[in-house]
Amino acid sequence: MNKKDGAKSVQNPTGEVTENQNTADGKNKSKDKASRALLWYSDVFASVVNVLLCDGEQTVNPAELQNAKTFSVHGLDDELKEQARDVCKLWVRAGIKIALLGIEHQSVSDPRMVMRVMGYDSSSYIEQYDKAKKNQKKKKKNAKRKKKNYRYPVLTVALNFSLKRRGSPRWLHEYLAKTPEKIKQACGPLWKLLPDYGPLHVIDMAFLSDRQIELLHPDLRAVALSLRGKRLHGEPIMSDHSLVHFMETARLLALLSWKRKKKRKKYLERVSDIAARKNNKEITMIDLFAASEERGREQGYEMARVDLDAANLRAAQMQKERDAAKKSADAAKKSADAANKRADDLEQKLNEYISRFGDLPQ
Repeated sequence: MNKKDGAKSVQNPTGEVTENQNTADGKNKSKDKASRALLWYSDVFASVVNVLLCDGEQTVNPAELQNAKTFSVHGLDDELKEQARDVCKLWVRAGIKIALLGIEHQSVSDPRMVMRVMGYDSSSYIEQYDKAKKNQKKKKKNAKRKKKNYRYPVLTVALNFSLKRRGSPRWLHEYLAKTPEKIKQACGPLWKLLPDYGPLHVIDMAFLSDRQIELLHPDLRAVALSLRGKRLHGEPIMSDHSLVHFMETARLLALLSWKRKKKRKKYLERVSDIAARKNNKEITMIDLFAASEERGREQGYEMARVDLDAANLRAAQMQKERDAAKKSADAAKKSADAANKRADDLEQKLNEYISRFGDLPQ
């Protein structure tokens, strides 16, 4: 997508985010990037739609999905604002636009999500309206040109990657329920006439059923098994199924597992090494977590080395103390031997005196 209408950000074909991009949630920018990079693949995207929205029915063919722009501009001419979707695909079959489908990433519950999605969807409909208006003007200029303007629906779903279920609000009225009572009273009967929007379609990835997980794309299955295992047992559930986009899956799992950047970097380096050894073929979920365990073993070795160094230092200090004590004992013994020798000398001289002169005078 080229910059236009004052837009400052660019979405590239791989779903990566450029430096100047604003994400939907600044606090979770890295997780947004990782999930976006994985969901940008049409096979993964279609799996979300077919399994999690269509109950396993193969409704959308990945080959029918086309990358759509994720940025739109709205507001007054002198104060334009951007809004950015995470991933957006246009579903086209036989040259006909069937629907615009969007997926949003959530790792922290955001009560404003229903309003954000409403904004995304409304912008897409406005864009359709603007295009239809432009085409109408072109028709008037060139009567011979005939081009049909199809109206197609827009649907957005949010994937929740946290270990807790996403609660309300899922409807606009639920969000407006926290409006101060005095405002509601001031609106009077108009309040009941406010149009509603929703529901917000949210999928809790940590709470999927066995059937859903089994039908999912292998990469999403790995993520779902990891989240479910952490929710139930505190550690991911293992599976030996092969992965397709393993580096993108590894990045997302690393961000969902570790907060420290250094740990994630080391882990991804080990995943890359495993991929190189296997020539990027038949890499499984177990391989990804083997890299984590290998990192854990290395950390254990590092901790053991630190403990050994500390033990050696303590031993050296104790040896130094023993040497000092021995030196002190040797000095004391030497002093005692000298005292004993002086005592023996005095006793000998006393005995010699007594033998010569008799008993000492009283």
